[in-house]
Amino acid sequence: MVARTRRARVTGIGGIFFKAKNPKALVQWYRRHLGIAIEDSVALFTWRGGKEGKVRGHTVWSIFPGDTKYFGEEERLLSPRAEKGLGFPC
Repeated sequence: MVARTRRARVTGIGGIFFKAKNPKALVQWYRRHLGIAIEDSVALFTWRGGKEGKVRGHTVWSIFPGDTKYFGEEERLLSPRAEKGLGFPC
């Protein structure tokens, strides 16, 4: 039998990024109606995982201006969080 090598894997969501016609107004709406703590246009959600909740991590949530070219023509970008060694292409 041939031994299988273990590959690195995606472990969750690293970031959620999206465009808005009026980022400042949308930030205010999310603060007021959903209570999200946003600085400039970024919120950082801290979470715990692993055995007994000892592993800490973060998920980034960010609003970009509608004309940004940061993630191409897409309106939104979901960025995976991965184990070390996965080597995402840039």
